[in-house]
Amino acid sequence: MSSAHPADPDDTLGGDAAARGLLGGRASYRGGVPFWRTEERGTRAVEEWNRQLLADEAGARERAQQEFEESPTGRARAAYDDGLEIFQFSLPLDEVTSVPVARAASGEVHLAADISDVLDAVVREGWDLHSFSTVFAMRTASVTGGGTGRADVSGDLVATYVFLREESSHAPLEVPEGNA
Repeated sequence: MSSAHPADPDDTLGGDAAARGLLGGRASYRGGVPFWRTEERGTRAVEEWNRQLLADEAGARERAQQEFEESPTGRARAAYDDGLEIFQFSLPLDEVTSVPVARAASGEVHLAADISDVLDAVVREGWDLHSFSTVFAMRTASVTGGGTGRADVSGDLVATYVFLREESSHAPLEVPEGNA
């Protein structure tokens, strides 16, 4: 038996077979673990990876669903389904492009490109724009240079839209799969 390769307990060709190259080196072992055990570990790792991938996808679908339901379009749909006659929402105008306006059957969410997309999506949910207003909502203000100094103000331009129920415009936007 070769001292360079310890004997394999499952070696049926003799303890020196691996040393003589009959098993292609230590082909029956990888890091001291029989190859079938390594394959089992690999299979378990792939199965665990698949389970995690499916869980991640399910979590992403749930987050997309919740994000849509909390959006003006999702809230307009819920208000219409609840039979309400008036629907109102406010939206900082710099956040418009992060607003979901439609959801595909697969769960993919389509985001607004501009405020027109948001308003159109709400109208498609069965609402007619009645009125709107804007306000500058100040977040911070500071004065520099004493009484004759300069004032720095930061905030958001927030628009508030009021819609009335309109049965004839109820045609929710459907996004084909893969176009979200």
